[in-house]
Amino acid sequence: MQIEPITEIDVYRATLAACVKAEASEQTQLAQVLRAWVDASPFGGCPACDGRAPWRNEPQCQTCAGDGFLPVAKINPPADRFDRLCGCALIDIWPSEEARFRIWTIAYQQDYKRKVVNNGRQVIPDVDCQKCGGTGEISAT
Repeated sequence: MQIEPITEIDVYRATLAACVKAEASEQTQLAQVLRAWVDASPFGGCPACDGRAPWRNEPQCQTCAGDGFLPVAKINPPADRFDRLCGCALIDIWPSEEARFRIWTIAYQQDYKRKVVNNGRQVIPDVDCQKCGGTGEISAT
């Protein structure tokens, strides 16, 4: 049986609340169905508050606005552009940088490459590359 994930945050909130109540009242069949929907949905626990409700005079969590959960895309943001580069891609280094670049350590070179690529520096891909299809970027996994 294919379970359709819940994509609306208000529906997810209500389903999660019903699931917790069904589990607490030992209604196992209902809880199993609701838990399957909750687990298939693209939401996860808030990393800042761990889903804990605030105490009486405590302000609500700024990350999740007191919900206790967030869309998974906000919890695990996609990798930066540098991490998506294919091995075929060449980073355009300016002549003024080239002399300095030769004396830097490998780690410093990598940090510098990451910085300039993520700030929009041109990347020159191999148009015949089979891995990235000539785009210079592969999907992050």
